[in-house]
Amino acid sequence: MLLNLFIPLFIVTQFVAAQVDHNSSLYKQIKESDSIIFEQGFNRCNFEAMAAVTSENFEFYHDKGGITSSKADFVESIKQNICGSQDKMRRELVPNSLKVFPLENNGEIYGAIEQGKHLFYAKPKDRAEYLTGSAQFTQLWLKEDGIWKIKRVLSYDHGPGNRYTIPAKITNDQLRKLAGTYNSEKTGNLTIITKDSSLVLSAGDKTYELYPSSDSVFFYKDANLIFEFLEDPLSDNLKLEIRDHGALADTAVKDR
Repeated sequence: MLLNLFIPLFIVTQFVAAQVDHNSSLYKQIKESDSIIFEQGFNRCNFEAMAAVTSENFEFYHDKGGITSSKADFVESIKQNICGSQDKMRRELVPNSLKVFPLENNGEIYGAIEQGKHLFYAKPKDRAEYLTGSAQFTQLWLKEDGIWKIKRVLSYDHGPGNRYTIPAKITNDQLRKLAGTYNSEKTGNLTIITKDSSLVLSAGDKTYELYPSSDSVFFYKDANLIFEFLEDPLSDNLKLEIRDHGALADTAVKDR
């Protein structure tokens, strides 16, 4: 019985130990290679730099966009869908989410598996940049002639960008100040109450739990919605602005 318990524990321990330390040379090399694909290629549209670290035998599997089965198609998709889109896109790693696992053959490292989470921002021409989505990724890197090249990509679990945001800490007094009934010409009455370290907004039969990113700005984890509380100069009271994908969707004023 003891042996049966020990064997799975040993396997799990070996798996966990396979992740390299963030200060290791391999981790830094893969993170730097990742930045060439995304910071240089995706964010800055440097296609030459991105192509230089992409394997000729490249494949990309996307849970929403299907399969990209060549290096040329991958580079072209970034040109057309990211750099050529009306809204400029930007990718950002979720802090502390990146993991690197070495692949070895007879003690020699020939590749690495990179796992992590990332955020995507959009910058329309007519308004400020906003957080539009998030996803998880797994990437296979192989050394080809001494150069790290990306060979396989799995991009999955795409969803709202706010779900990885860590809430800010604000006082209960500040939360109580924001609670109350707000009136919107578009939606009608909005009721906001406090709940632990968050707010709960009710509109009709819908309920939204709002988490603070600052004293006056809150986010909803299950959709790309931002709620900002402002002083309304016309009514000398609080005003709530609700933004959906960065665009103003509704405005409500707090009842006295």
